[in-house]
Amino acid sequence: MREDTRTSLEVTQTLTSLSAEQQQTHGRVKSKQQVHGDAASKVTLTQSSPPNHDHVDLIPLGLYPREKTDVTYTPVRKIVRSDVRSPTPEPMDSPTVTISARIRELQEEVSTQQRVISQASQAVNVVLSKPETLEGTTQHIEAEKVLLIASLKRHQALNEIQRIKAEGALGQQDVDSCSGSMSISNISLPLKQDFLQKGMKGEKIHHLLVLVKHRHQVITSQLMTTPSCVRDGQITFPNLVELSNLSSDFNIAIEVYGFSTFTNSQHNMKKEQSRMKLTPLKRLSKQDSRCYSPAVQSPGGPYAVRSSAFTLMGFTNLNIATVTRNAWTLEKVVFSSPLDGHLLMRVQCNMEGGITERGFLTMFEDVGGFGAWNRRWCVLSGKHLRYWSYPDDENKREASGSIDLRTCTNRRIELVARDVCARQHTFQLSCQRPAHKGDISNLVQEMQGDVVILKLLLSADCKEDRILWCNKLNKIVANIRAWDPDALRPEDYQV
Repeated sequence: MREDTRTSLEVTQTLTSLSAEQQQTHGRVKSKQQVHGDAASKVTLTQSSPPNHDHVDLIPLGLYPREKTDVTYTPVRKIVRSDVRSPTPEPMDSPTVTISARIRELQEEVSTQQRVISQASQAVNVVLSKPETLEGTTQHIEAEKVLLIASLKRHQALNEIQRIKAEGALGQQDVDSCSGSMSISNISLPLKQDFLQKGMKGEKIHHLLVLVKHRHQVITSQLMTTPSCVRDGQITFPNLVELSNLSSDFNIAIEVYGFSTFTNSQHNMKKEQSRMKLTPLKRLSKQDSRCYSPAVQSPGGPYAVRSSAFTLMGFTNLNIATVTRNAWTLEKVVFSSPLDGHLLMRVQCNMEGGITERGFLTMFEDVGGFGAWNRRWCVLSGKHLRYWSYPDDENKREASGSIDLRTCTNRRIELVARDVCARQHTFQLSCQRPAHKGDISNLVQEMQGDVVILKLLLSADCKEDRILWCNKLNKIVANIRAWDPDALRPEDYQV
């Protein structure tokens, strides 16, 4: 019995020690669970039955470290286009605000020119109050010139205010149109043969001035005086006139003004003749009277506003249809003027700004008699569409090819029909150029007599890109046709 009792006591002690060890193990597991409690679900470990040697503790799966499994994915090719788009234009002010600000500027210009007119009129009145000494002098001519220019600038500003108000009321704004610039040089006025033979040695001196007027702008040339300015039977003005921000429907007025004075000998002779008619007593009394009451030529007094003595001797108009000429006919030429009725000048007209675009296009090319689609990096700028093999070549190498859009004959660039090309998102550029030696017909070009018809198929990557390129090309081709009279046009095209 004692041995059985001793054995049972040993078993009891063993079970008690095992129970204590199990409780310590449960405490450690519970502390680990509290550390990871934020990442995993909260699990509470409780012991519902007395510990025994057959009990197995269950640990939640969330506490076991997860092994990384190697997952094999099928590689997918991603094409990331880093096309350089044209810069997004800055948001423009409201049209109403812009028109109001522009009208205020023009009204200030009217006030400024009105003050100049008043001052120039006073100067002319002073000259005419003493015609014997001041009439025909450099100061007199300069005062008349300033008076003329100020009067015309004021008139142009008033007309521009009315034009802006009318266009603002009608809402006429074409944001897609492209502006242009123009330079006018070598302005020459041929003279009559009678004047060259007799008038050059006459009693009169002619002062000539050319004015270029466009909307509110009035640009004046250098004042030329005969006979010293006459070269090869004509008067040439050395000025270069530049105009910017022109619309394609511009209309520029070129006017010639003249003012005649007598030579110094003739002026002195007239002054002496007027003095000869007076007796010494009357001459003295007349001079004395001038000291007290100077003569006033203007009925409105010395502060009256006058008109310039420069008169219009002829004018002509310049527009997009006439920029390629070398000579223009002057209208309303005064019969007594030395001009023969023609105006010679050199005119250059160019677009400003323009439309730009960069991106990938797939181009159909003829390679040894076989058709091939080659991906090209295309840059639309100015009047050309240039292309390279890679984007990095744009700044390092010459273009692989260039398409002159002035030779484009498309009425409109758009998606081609399926029977022309089955490739998606494809459009066509039709161009015409003179034939060169060695040109033959192939899949891209066709010989027609002495000209070559190019039919260039270009494919975009998606529908959105195709629409973008077609819109940009249509706009730039329309601007080229509006500003370049030599650009090709389809037969049914209308500006």
